Amino acid sequence: VMDIIPAPRPMALYFPQYHQVDENDRFWGKGFTEWTLLRNMTVPSDQPGLKKPVPLENGGLGYYDLENFNIRKRQAELARQYGVQAFCYYHYWFSGDQAPKDHKVMYKIPHAMLGDGQPSVPFMLSWANEPWTKR
Repeated sequence: VMDIIPAPRPMALYFPQYHQVDENDRFWGKGFTEWTLLRNMTVPSDQPGLKKPVPLENGGLGYYDLENFNIRKRQAELARQYGVQAFCYYHYWFSGDQAPKDHKVMYKIPHAMLGDGQPSVPFMLSWANEPWTKR
């Protein structure tokens, strides 16, 4: 792939829900994140591709919290190590009766990145307009 001129630039989709947000606390219970769903999931050992997070002590990120500066810094290091050129942040703009008045949900991580520079890789936004509903 790198021989293609111009070479493709691999990017990772960056889903921002791996930290606590008020709206999830209200809808699903205090402390809910996407990890809540995955922690108790049974992963068959013979299932290709489906894996639990690699623990910190084994060089992974574990069940990380994206509000942690050092986790986001490590994500940038891993991205560079494995040739990921940029992150595409999933950015939400919610509407509906349950949505916040400013329409922003899960905005803390892109704001943190803009404030402290981590993860320090190029980025873009993937904009999602959705009603805030409990499904």
